[in-house]
Amino acid sequence: MDYQYKNLQSLVAEFRNRGKASKGFNHLIPLIANQEIDKLDYLLRYHDPISVYKEELIKRFEIDTLIEFYNLLLIAALTGYIPNDFTPELRNEIVTILNHKSVKTYYEVNYPDLIISCTSCYVANKKWFEPQDSPKIQLLFNQFASLNRAIKNDEDIERFLGMLDFVLYGENGLNQLKATLLSVEKTREILNNSPESNISMGIRGFIKYAGFMGQLRELMQSAEGHLLIQSGMWLFHGYYLNRLNIQMKSFFDEVFENIKKSLIDTRYDVLKDQQLNINTEEAYMDKEVIEHLNASLNDARDDAEYILNIKWAKPFEDYFFNTK
Repeated sequence: MDYQYKNLQSLVAEFRNRGKASKGFNHLIPLIANQEIDKLDYLLRYHDPISVYKEELIKRFEIDTLIEFYNLLLIAALTGYIPNDFTPELRNEIVTILNHKSVKTYYEVNYPDLIISCTSCYVANKKWFEPQDSPKIQLLFNQFASLNRAIKNDEDIERFLGMLDFVLYGENGLNQLKATLLSVEKTREILNNSPESNISMGIRGFIKYAGFMGQLRELMQSAEGHLLIQSGMWLFHGYYLNRLNIQMKSFFDEVFENIKKSLIDTRYDVLKDQQLNINTEEAYMDKEVIEHLNASLNDARDDAEYILNIKWAKPFEDYFFNTK
């Protein structure tokens, strides 16, 4: 359908032909075309024992953005927003990159991310989804894409997810963030005295990401009865959700309680943010704002229980790998 191809052109223009994804493509293609396997393997290596810093890290972020674009196409096709089979040029590009041995090792061994394997399988094996012609289902993709834009454009969430993904900012990483969140005093002190520090950004990013999980839950629930769509939406964020499950879920109750306690005597401007829905002119957190945030954090704890459930991956996994 013409409108599906127009939608595809819009996605390519926004997410593929500019910014990080375009740079990621330009990093990969020369190495693949010239068969510089050793260089590509080294660029996409696991970060231990040889750490990844500076220019290499930036290149990998840009490659990740390109791969994420391919995954976004998968969700767009699933909801009927774009043609099931994309275009010949895109199919060739995806197969060339995702089926390359070095790239496959990157997303299957070094940093396993199931949805990338699904995207690769979808194109290489032509496992096209059943056509969707429901306007309601196609609208879900617009909502899904808007939600992704919001978290991509938030520096606090970016910092938190970076820490979750082994990145060190100076001497600060996930271990330092967890140690802070497990202490009411440290959390309050960091928020008040070092609001622009990496740890403070990580704390705010954690709170915001908890809010994002609530929004993702609402979106998935609006796709009730469409298990494959729910599974795809979940798996698109599955890498970080799995990391959160492994690294932080066991002490979520304590972390959420500590954040609530730390809000007392916390400066208002530290947490002032549209995404947190805070609206007050007080210099410090007043009772009404604290109650609002406490209620939001209670909801976030419930949302985390719903979202951090690996059962959501199964329908996609079955479709691509457990059926003939």
